[in-house]
Amino acid sequence: MPTVTRRCRLRPRATGNLCDGIGQIATRGGMNPTRFAVCGAIVLVFAISGCDKSGLLGVGHTGEGDGKDEAENDMGDPEGHDDPDGDGDSNGDPTDDQPKFDVAGPSEFPDWAELRPRKPENCLIPDNPACEGYPDSDDYGYAPHQTLQNYELMDCEGNPRELAEFLGRREDNGLYNKGLYIGLGAGWCGPCMSEARHFAKIAADYRNLQIEFVYVLHQSQYPGSSPTTDVCVEWRDEMIDDAYEIWIDPEDQIDELMKEAALDAIPYGFIVDANANVRVRRPPPGLTPEVLDDALNEVIEHPYGG
Repeated sequence: MPTVTRRCRLRPRATGNLCDGIGQIATRGGMNPTRFAVCGAIVLVFAISGCDKSGLLGVGHTGEGDGKDEAENDMGDPEGHDDPDGDGDSNGDPTDDQPKFDVAGPSEFPDWAELRPRKPENCLIPDNPACEGYPDSDDYGYAPHQTLQNYELMDCEGNPRELAEFLGRREDNGLYNKGLYIGLGAGWCGPCMSEARHFAKIAADYRNLQIEFVYVLHQSQYPGSSPTTDVCVEWRDEMIDDAYEIWIDPEDQIDELMKEAALDAIPYGFIVDANANVRVRRPPPGLTPEVLDDALNEVIEHPYGG
């Protein structure tokens, strides 16, 4: 069975415990400064890598490398072998709090069966010619059945961008997009790289069906680092060959969203329809190519809800 990179946790609890242990040994005189420095460096390597075979950071990483080989495999295990307890992760612990794969069907949006007005006042960037507007909602949020709010982010050249740009009329055909997949990841995250490469293979086909992809990086080379335009350019030009948009989140809005939702693992993602309704909230690892195709085709068939 091919190995598949699964997910990366954002809060390295185990590393913190290991650091505490080293500190205690050092303060008790059981380690000289040279040995203390070496052990500290080892811990730092684990923290920066984000993934290891033994799951030091709580990461479901079962293979080696930078994610290139995994991109050729499935993005998950449709038979459920990597999710023994059926709770959306691979640790076999049904009592943990890992979020589930959440889906909202079109029938749950009975009042949104047509394209909702784009309100120009909901644009976030002044005089942004790419923003036609953004739908109003009494229930902005990030769970299925809610409307995802507009976010101001940044592209690889450092220009301000906003999600509303994907909901206006397209320049190539004058039509509105039917949906958008928003991936959330980090520059150091191997599973995110694997996922991003897979999206690059299918983005053009889905663009013809009025579905767009955007990947948002909220960290760069190591956990906790601010995203940079250099990492953004590397992902866009070298990893996905400019197949779709790569943006960064220098204001840590995604971090705040994930903390509020008690999310601690990436890659993460949302599928929203033409009215910015959250149709799928996808925690890791919960996504296979088949599940992705089914979810996007559902949005293509019912782009406004009911």
